[in-house]
Amino acid sequence: MPLSLGRQAGRARRPDHCGGSRKHGKSIAVLPFENLSEDKANGFFADGIQDQILTGLAKIGDLKVISRTSTQKYASRPENLSQIARELGVEHILEGSVQRAGNQVRINVQLIEAGTDSHLWAETYDRSLDDIFAVETEVAQKIAESLAANLSRGELAALTQKPTEVPAAYEAYLKARAYNANVVQTRQQADLILDGYREAVRLDPKFALAWAQLARESFRTGWVGLDPSGKLTWKSNSIDEEHVITVLTEAVSDDYLAFLQALMNQGRYRGGQLLQAKTVALMNQNQIGDITAGILKTTAPQRSNDVDFFPGIPCRWGLGYMISTQQGPNGRSAGSVTWAGIFNTYYWLDPQKRIAGVFLTQILPFADIPAVRAYGDFEKAIYGISQAA
Repeated sequence: MPLSLGRQAGRARRPDHCGGSRKHGKSIAVLPFENLSEDKANGFFADGIQDQILTGLAKIGDLKVISRTSTQKYASRPENLSQIARELGVEHILEGSVQRAGNQVRINVQLIEAGTDSHLWAETYDRSLDDIFAVETEVAQKIAESLAANLSRGELAALTQKPTEVPAAYEAYLKARAYNANVVQTRQQADLILDGYREAVRLDPKFALAWAQLARESFRTGWVGLDPSGKLTWKSNSIDEEHVITVLTEAVSDDYLAFLQALMNQGRYRGGQLLQAKTVALMNQNQIGDITAGILKTTAPQRSNDVDFFPGIPCRWGLGYMISTQQGPNGRSAGSVTWAGIFNTYYWLDPQKRIAGVFLTQILPFADIPAVRAYGDFEKAIYGISQAA
């Protein structure tokens, strides 16, 4: 069943003027939050609070925010903040701690200017689990205010969106994600993760992030050989399937389009530099010389068909995607790039005509013939609209 038919595609905005390569003054890294709970098993909850605040900050285009992957190696309360800031290329550090007792949570946060080791802002929040998302939103807003970052109405609306209205579902999701951070080698480990995501969507059938992770981990469990029967499914008659599809589509497709807009504009998005321009350029460069990216032969027919997306057109591989060397039959220019995901999820980027498109489904096998045909029709329609404009 399609998870989404291409939601939108269109012309990306021209990059804002940005003089020189000076250090970004509105830059921040969020270090791991310290778990001060008596029950040390609540470490997953402290990680979740940190991640949610970081995710909120990343929605503010005027801020440069370092990814969680880059910050996780540091301690919660390091002594060498200025050195860490230099390593990460930021001017500000956010530290925090979480103390939980039953349904009550205390969150301490402090924003530090790393160069002078001075505190720009600090706050302590004593709240119930029911109010936890409001804290995360307020922290992101206070940081934006402290750093004089512009916050649009759209960004403010995005900050106030809750991943779920059910605190117990969020807790189940965070537990599963904590297990998910480890390398899965046994079916028992996989089931521990899957059961957590299943519990999250049972408690809140509209929890899009939990649904996405459940689908991803179900597939990955089979892909690595931990589900030999191929029957790893979970259904419930209580699920409002149409609503889940709509919510998940909106959450995922908008993220893809934001990513493509950043790539179109040399790494810039909403006034912030998400990727260095040289990184974007490197992603678009041929990395395999004169070798042709030809037909992709499947080794798992139940999960993927053979794939030849551009018959007769020589293609190359960049670091991020496949590069077409000639104009495509549906309108995309030579030099356009494309990416595909296993459940027939696709996007393409045409820098020459400044057009990008996203097409999402939840279908196996990969390269499903009707899905690929619909993707082609979608692409052709977008270029037709562009030419008529």
